[in-house]
Amino acid sequence: MSPSAPIPGTRAPDAHEEILPEGRNSWQGLGGASLCRGDSRIWDDFVLQHAEPHAEQLCAWGRLRQGEGWDPWRLELRDSGRRILGGAQILERRVGPGVKIGYVARGPLVAEGFERQDLVAEALAQVARRRRLSYLAVSLPYLAAGAVPSLEQAGFLRRPDTLPPSIGVKATMVLDLGPEEERLFGGFRKSRRNEIRRGERAGTTVRPGEARDLEPFETLVEALCARRGVRSNMPGHHFAAKLWSELHPSGLAQLFVAECRGELTSALMVLTGGAWARAWRIGWSGAHANAFPTQVLFWEAIRWSRQKGYRHFEMVGFDLRDATELAAGRPAEAPYHCQVSYFKAGWGGRVLLLPGEFCYFPQPWIRAALKIGGRRVLESRLLGRFLEALHAHKSRR
Repeated sequence: MSPSAPIPGTRAPDAHEEILPEGRNSWQGLGGASLCRGDSRIWDDFVLQHAEPHAEQLCAWGRLRQGEGWDPWRLELRDSGRRILGGAQILERRVGPGVKIGYVARGPLVAEGFERQDLVAEALAQVARRRRLSYLAVSLPYLAAGAVPSLEQAGFLRRPDTLPPSIGVKATMVLDLGPEEERLFGGFRKSRRNEIRRGERAGTTVRPGEARDLEPFETLVEALCARRGVRSNMPGHHFAAKLWSELHPSGLAQLFVAECRGELTSALMVLTGGAWARAWRIGWSGAHANAFPTQVLFWEAIRWSRQKGYRHFEMVGFDLRDATELAAGRPAEAPYHCQVSYFKAGWGGRVLLLPGEFCYFPQPWIRAALKIGGRRVLESRLLGRFLEALHAHKSRR
């Protein structure tokens, strides 16, 4: 399937509400904005044809998160011919009495040539007010630094780490798949090339994953997280299997499985869209380390992505301290703060510092309080623990 293949919609929108940014004559002449629910092939096509598509903006992702307690909505801005100019999928969740939050993951998205980021930001703020959200959190797309001034002008603030949902990726590493395979391989760290060769000589093999591999895959992810001393980074119970069922039929999810001496040792799920392939989750049992199953697994996934015509392979996540220092010119051979980032840097990609996290509080008195010192309360660990506890309690129900 081509990198921009659409996901068929399965039902018509079940809610539609027109939205116009308040007090703005500059909106005249455009088609308008609307708040929608339900599946939309047109929206999915818009996402997948964007220069930077993320699975979190697809209708299928909204359906999956709905099963975890989130309620998906879409903001769509259109021209007079009803073509989508921009918008975002917004996940909404009630986490406690009188506390309802919204979350935009890797959005908003704006069509090529549409320069009115201010209208998109204003429409997002109005959605937060219309939906009576306690606050709206926004994780921008990787290449959306140009949207920051418009968000700040519309009243959005930098979101502290203490404010849920948790902030997972602040920097990442992307590998350019344009070069020929031999040149691409030559760009890896020397020790990485040796590890791949040794793994192949040791008999490590990689095959496409199947539905029967999804449960072992989740077990491997949990095992890897446990060895690192962190909680599982799966969004929900059996989420990978649900994601596979939604995206794999359309060619937007691929599972790779590494086996050593007949034992399923590690597995990697890659999400694709547009020109991008993203190493979404990796799992490894810890066995057969001398056969380098994870290194061989990544290499085969990179080769597959290049052969399928994808131009970017993302490692998904990179330690912010290492990323900042590397971007500032620190030698790649210097010591790393994070061993996972050292592993990812061995593939020779480029570091991306993401444009940041933002939040909007619809209540004017809260925004006023934040301007005169309330920001310290927003950033306090006590408030963060309280909100996280509400969030976690709702997730368990």
